[in-house]
Formats: sequence, C-alpha cells, structure tokens
Amino acid sequence: MLKIIKSCFKTSHIIIFLIGMLSGGYLIIIIKKHSHFNIENNISIGINPIEIFSIIMNIFIAYYLTVVFGKKNDIDKSERDILIQFFEDFRKDKDLIIAESIDVILSGNQNTNLNFITSQFKYLRQKLNMNLNLLVDRKIILNNDVSKQNAEAKMRDIWQKITYTPTLGQQNYIIENELSNARRFSTELDKLLFELIIRINNK
Repeated sequence: MLKIIKSCFKTSHIIIFLIGMLSGGYLIIIIKKHSHFNIENNISIGINPIEIFSIIMNIFIAYYLTVVFGKKNDIDKSERDILIQFFEDFRKDKDLIIAESIDVILSGNQNTNLNFITSQFKYLRQKLNMNLNLLVDRKIILNNDVSKQNAEAKMRDIWQKITYTPTLGQQNYIIENELSNARRFSTELDKLLFELIIRINNK
C-alpha cells in the first residue's frame, strides 16, 4: 500500500511539472500572437530571442508550480501518514489489551482484576474517540458519519463482552461464547478502521 501511495505521489509531481511546461508554452503562443514587437530572426549566432524567453518562462512556471503545489502535497501526505499511524497504534493496543484481558478471565482472576480491565478499555475508547474526532476536525468525515458511529458502537460491544463476561463459576460454554463474540467484534472493528484509513488516503 505504501509503495502505491509513494508512486502516486511521484506521479503527481510529474503531472504538475508537465502542466507547468504546457502553461508556459501556451503563454508564449499568446505573446507571439498579440505582441507588436518585430524581432529579427537572422541574428548572427542564429538564436531567436523569443525562443530563449519561451524556454526560460517554461522552466520558471514549471519550477514554481512544482515547488508550491509539491510543498502542499508534502504537508497533506505527512498529515495523512500521522493519522493512519494513530489508527494503527490503536489497533495494536486493542489487540494486546483484549488478549491480556481474556487471559485474566480464563485464569479465574477476573473479579480481582476487573478494575484494571475496565480502565484499560476506558483508555481504548478514549484513544479511538480522539482518532475519530481528528478526522472530524479535518473534515475527512462528519460528526454523524455512519462509519464513526459504527466504530464507537463496536468498541462498546467489545468492552461489554469482556468486562461483563461470566465468572468461571458458571458454565464454561457461556464464557467461551462471550469471549468469541468479543474477538469477532474486534475483527469487525478492524474492518471499519481499514475503511476509514482508505478515506484518509483518498482525502
């Protein structure tokens, strides 16, 4: 994915440069057409001043467009990379906390460690909300966007399945079913995050 993004980024620079060259050429055609100056073309060294001016203008315009728009592209790309990294960091934290919480539950220590598990998932929800709000602030998604609402709801579902899982004193299949649902919701959340990352790249 990163290779494709880098390739597209390089292509955009080439396109900007070509647009600059074409713009310069078009400008010179207009100058030639409407200019009232009559410059002799039979200079002793055989160089047409208008052609020299045309080359200089082409280079200048192409350079200007490349620098100005290229710099903006650099800033936009850097911001997109940071946002994507935030979501990737969240995903890693989520998977780790879910795995650790399941280990605690299966070891029979859920009751003694419930506060710790709850605080971990509270941290995850806050981190997810921060990432989603960053997308809203940058107008990548709306505050009432369905993807945002679904991601928040899926995170709540995971939290509930983990923190409200029955203790080992109850039937094991109930525990296994609840934990299985938590894993499934986690996978579904990953899919939602992937769709948001695509929207970040398309911005």
